[in-house]
Amino acid sequence: MVYIMKSLHLSNLAALGLSFFGILVSQNATAATNAKMEFQILIDTNQLHASEAADPRLSELASDGVWAITENSPDIPQSAWPGILQALNGQKWTVTEDAPTGSSLDYTLVSSALAQITNDPSRHADASMNYFEGIALPYTMTILTPAEIQYMTLAHGNSIVVLTRGYQPGDPKREAVNLALQNPLVSGVAFEITSGMDLATSFINEGITYCLSQSGKKCYAILPPNISHQNYTADVEGFINYFAQGGFLTNPNFYVVLAVYARGNNVGFIEPDAGTAYNTVLAAANYLKQYRDLPYTAPAPETVPNGPIAPGWWDVQNVIGHVDGVSANQDGSFAVTGWTCQIFWSLPLSVNLYWDAAPAQGGTLIGTYAASDVLSEAAINIYDCGINFNLDPPYTYRFNIPLTAAAASANRGRSIYVEGVATLPGFTNQILGSVKLPGIASTSSGSSGTAAAASGTITALPCMFEQTKSVCTRQLNWTSTNATNVAVYANGVATGAVGPNGSVYAPAISPQGEVYELRSDQGTLASATVAPQPSPTPSATPSLTSNPGQVAIYRFFRPATGEHFFTATLSEGVKAGGFILEGNPFSLLSAQAPGSVPVYRCFMNGMHFISLSSVCELAPRATNEGQYGWIYTTQVSGTEPLYRLRNDRISDHIETLNSNEGYGVGYVLDGVLGYVNPQ
Repeated sequence: MVYIMKSLHLSNLAALGLSFFGILVSQNATAATNAKMEFQILIDTNQLHASEAADPRLSELASDGVWAITENSPDIPQSAWPGILQALNGQKWTVTEDAPTGSSLDYTLVSSALAQITNDPSRHADASMNYFEGIALPYTMTILTPAEIQYMTLAHGNSIVVLTRGYQPGDPKREAVNLALQNPLVSGVAFEITSGMDLATSFINEGITYCLSQSGKKCYAILPPNISHQNYTADVEGFINYFAQGGFLTNPNFYVVLAVYARGNNVGFIEPDAGTAYNTVLAAANYLKQYRDLPYTAPAPETVPNGPIAPGWWDVQNVIGHVDGVSANQDGSFAVTGWTCQIFWSLPLSVNLYWDAAPAQGGTLIGTYAASDVLSEAAINIYDCGINFNLDPPYTYRFNIPLTAAAASANRGRSIYVEGVATLPGFTNQILGSVKLPGIASTSSGSSGTAAAASGTITALPCMFEQTKSVCTRQLNWTSTNATNVAVYANGVATGAVGPNGSVYAPAISPQGEVYELRSDQGTLASATVAPQPSPTPSATPSLTSNPGQVAIYRFFRPATGEHFFTATLSEGVKAGGFILEGNPFSLLSAQAPGSVPVYRCFMNGMHFISLSSVCELAPRATNEGQYGWIYTTQVSGTEPLYRLRNDRISDHIETLNSNEGYGVGYVLDGVLGYVNPQ
């Protein structure tokens, strides 16, 4: 049941004659007052694409400011953000949102951009929303503690916005919000309308009421789309009808934030990814502007207090995914590959396979396969599944489901339907797609009565080491003619690369070199042998203290998570599992010398970093794991600067002698820790 202060339903033909994108706005026949609606409209840049940023129509989105997230638009260069903020009227009001790891990447970049477009070196973001995210639970305590708020001000200014996803009586989030609003360092609260939230029983209106009752505090309502349909403007209408009941729309400290999140309903900023023109941020913003210009109408009284109120975001955690295909293995078996997830849910899903049809059409269950451990790409994690920050890597949304050789042989040519299994209650399983097992190879060759000969070629290009990695990759190219079920094998093991022609990058898997084969139903078509490739890892295990008065620091890398790990004890990295030794890049002093300070290793968010602070720079939830040694604070003969880089998406740090090492791969420079002896 929707209780309306003002009805602006898209289907009404308004006597007022206000229209945009074919939407005509009407006014409900209730008593008007002289009050004026003064709520503010912010455009959230989360998931803005480069093509949209370059569209001349971007300025048509300009409203009352920006909710600025730059990290989730990896195709937009940093140099473009001043122009984007200016086009969206960011100089009026801008709130930044950084990764929930204590990062200040967005705040720093956006403040610099604002200073540039206003020609005011002291200009910075007006507020900064900071929060912490749970590892697996979708609705966790995101609200900062007083100590965490104090820490955030070090890099985000004295205007912190806290985030909540609930305000029910008895919920700890309610008490935490109220406590935060008493903090002079907190300028407001962001209420995020989350999946499955029944607005009528969520008490969000009570939270907003309390927020706005606190002198000078601002309240932000973040409004994402409903992915079950493709009409974002209708979603916003439903939310506004709900907020009208609270009487917030006349308050200039109430901000409506238009946010697209993972774009799961194909919403676009200017043009829709799919659907009508209503399914855009531009249409929703125009709707709100025209709505705000209408005379204020007093809210109608509520009559049914507990019904669902807004059409909102009910299905945000629907199961989605894609079936990529089938790949052949050396033993005649196959694997069905693809990915699936529930949007904004970090854990992987189980998968059901069916023969011939979906279960609703009578398909026969092959089996249920447990959640995968196959890593998924950042594009899937961010753009499809909505996990905007890799807080708990690795994400394993991909599946690789084997079919035995006997099953594959007995069922060649049959279709397999793949179903993602919903983990959370209240959501249904979804068919992700289907694939067909390859049929039996034909021996027909036309009128000649003999089969056309199958042939193929495969080439392996020289091995290439990625920067800082001790595992190299090589490009494989292959072609085939008159062959079926073509697959690439390396040293007798299927690589997963299939198809009549193709090109892939594959890891060099053996110090003795590789033999690559192109196999098919007709036999081995071609092969390529490559010589062993030297590795950059040390040829001999160095001693713990390779130089007198020095403590050697060993660097390890874990490919599965992207984590870099530094230790003074070689065996620690070896025993940790999953790590590759990358070498001994530098040494610390084993004892204090003039002009040196202690160096510590800290642990935070499952990752490590090196710090000169015994309290780990007061980073939230960080612990000191002990002292490594000492480091010079000024350069002395024979030493080089030790830089610290960080990657906020995976909470990783690199301590390196090369300040450009992380350029272009997600790392930013934290600064110089001190000066060390290189190895």
